[in-house]
Amino acid sequence: NAAMELLALYAMNQLMRLRSEEKAAQAVLSAREREVLTWAAIGKTAWDTGCILSISTDTVNKHMASAMRKLKAYTKTQAVAESLRRGEIQL
Repeated sequence: NAAMELLALYAMNQLMRLRSEEKAAQAVLSAREREVLTWAAIGKTAWDTGCILSISTDTVNKHMASAMRKLKAYTKTQAVAESLRRGEIQL
């Protein structure tokens, strides 16, 4: 009985450690990356977003690329979906 309790405590400790590492590994987007993703989510192009935010299209694309890298996304659509799933952006 004591051995089972010890085993359960060990397993719970390992699970909590893994979950904390997982949370630390999750990307946290910058405010500007979230803005760019939000505008992309509602269908704005990089040019539109640049005009709205008063930044260049190149800067918009750099923020999008950075967000995609942090989210491990291969497309803008995947980045938007992942950021919505994680609660980084809301529509």
